[in-house]
Amino acid sequence: MPNFSANIIYLFNEIDLIDRISAAAAVGFRAVECQRPYEIPPAVFRNLLDAHGMELALINTPVHPSWPHASGIATYPDRTSAFREIASSAIEYATSVGCPRLHVVAGKLDNNVNPMAAEETFLNNIVWAADKGRSLGVKILIEPLNANDNPEYFLTTAAQANALLTRANHDNLFLQYDLYHAGMNGENVIDGARTYLHIIDHMQMAGVPERNEPDTGTVNMLAAFDAIDVLGYKGWIGAEYRPSRSTAESFTWGNPYGIGPRAPSS
Repeated sequence: MPNFSANIIYLFNEIDLIDRISAAAAVGFRAVECQRPYEIPPAVFRNLLDAHGMELALINTPVHPSWPHASGIATYPDRTSAFREIASSAIEYATSVGCPRLHVVAGKLDNNVNPMAAEETFLNNIVWAADKGRSLGVKILIEPLNANDNPEYFLTTAAQANALLTRANHDNLFLQYDLYHAGMNGENVIDGARTYLHIIDHMQMAGVPERNEPDTGTVNMLAAFDAIDVLGYKGWIGAEYRPSRSTAESFTWGNPYGIGPRAPSS
């Protein structure tokens, strides 16, 4: 059966971030993921996880405040020192909270950034992060984001990510495969999962194209979950969608997997 983690930036946003771990546990999730956990001290976050028997599956590197839509700085040749400072802090946070995966957010391309220089910078930075992460037990992941939602983003397809990982040839670098972004690219998400299974260490999902519940939209995500399970994928699939109604009412997709509001005990 697939294993789902609750993305607590997208889900349970009716309540404060610190309360979303318990909310996720209450509806049957065994793990959470959080792009921006840094407002919560790692010891506090870890205590909350332990109290509810939860894992923290994934966090992101902090994003650069000069970009309004959460883009990173890992592709900028003149910001290598700044990237390595924030990546080092993120790896240390992940270690402190017991999170085994860190998504290195790449960055955007603009007229001031040469694409070839951006690629070499990104490659050097992720290898550096992979070396540091390996020494502390943290895997480094890269994630393609579809160009429709993320214009000018450096990394947009799984094929591009695969080429970078092949060049890097590092045993602590992996692909974060988001079924939503793959679907938005017009890719067959099952074929993509099959093709890149050997480098995938985390997945995410949402309905295409509105990024709502996975049982909505033009891509049959429920069939994809079953197919991915048959492929033998044992990692987490992050529920990273925008509920079209309240979070509690959005889990019709999750009922077959034991996810959804529990009836009150009598």
